[in-house]
Amino acid sequence: MTTAQRTENAPKPQESRELARLVVQAATNARQGFAKSAGGFGIPITLCRALLLLDEPRSMRHIAEQLGCDPSYVTSLVDQLTKYGLATRTTGSDRRVKLISATDTGVALRTRLAAAVSGDAAFGRQLTAEQRAQLKDLLMLLLRP
Repeated sequence: MTTAQRTENAPKPQESRELARLVVQAATNARQGFAKSAGGFGIPITLCRALLLLDEPRSMRHIAEQLGCDPSYVTSLVDQLTKYGLATRTTGSDRRVKLISATDTGVALRTRLAAAVSGDAAFGRQLTAEQRAQLKDLLMLLLRP
């Protein structure tokens, strides 16, 4: 898309504010729904989010990118997951990279957590499958750098 096309397609300030407000409200609703679904598992919600990412060994950088946080914060999360017996650190093929893996206990909790979160997924329930796919595509477009 050229600069002229971007300028021509740019939303008016009021429209832009309204879109931003709606996106923020949708994100807030999704976050609250997640917290409600994940709240009864005996670990902080931030650890629930991190544990759900461990469907396979993941680098701390990958976890940070997915959670949208600084890699140094992930160190604290992994320390806590380790303390709860839910994850372990291993060295990957690149010795500089630590991989985080769910323990057997972590896998069991992750499975129950994923079922609870997806089973109570009120977010997007009002949309058809086609609308959810379209929304996903539009959000990915908005989030592209």
